Amino acid sequence: IIDSLNNYPTITFRLQDFLYGGDILDLGTDSWTWIIVEKTISDGALVSKSIYGGAAGRWLFCSNFIWMHSSAMNNDGKIDFNSKKTFNILVWENNRNNSKNKLLANNVICAESNIVAPNYNYDYNCNFVIGGFLTGLNTGTLYSGRRYNGKIAEIIAFNNVNDSLRNTVYNYLAEKYFPDFLEPSVSLDI
Repeated sequence: IIDSLNNYPTITFRLQDFLYGGDILDLGTDSWTWIIVEKTISDGALVSKSIYGGAAGRWLFCSNFIWMHSSAMNNDGKIDFNSKKTFNILVWENNRNNSKNKLLANNVICAESNIVAPNYNYDYNCNFVIGGFLTGLNTGTLYSGRRYNGKIAEIIAFNNVNDSLRNTVYNYLAEKYFPDFLEPSVSLDI
């Protein structure tokens, strides 16, 4: 379902809706930055490369937590946070160089956690999904406990953690989607 935010399209996910991307976007051993413009109605998976059950190499970026599994039962670098139920610009920095996961919501650091296995290769043979995560390998069926209910306007991901690049992308998105609420050239020096 198409909706809009500041006259730009958004996609509405209503618990059963999802986009299925195939076996793409392995995190590997790189650092990553994910930036998502979203509005949560009820919490669920924004993006994932995961299936339900214990298997190493899975990861999940939800509207209320982030986790990565470097072994079958390890929540490596897990971050829990309260989603705001308003339009947000969420930033997840998965920095393997300093072994830190960091989450920012609207330019405010919400939480940080340590990554225990920063050299682990997150190359998992399952499908990338927007709006949930799968019940099993290649099933095309969403796990009911993590279905997303909300709107996503934009997703940008790059395989490094770079403050200058993140600031440039954040400022672009803030000015694009929220021009009435933000000063031009918002500073993100943190």
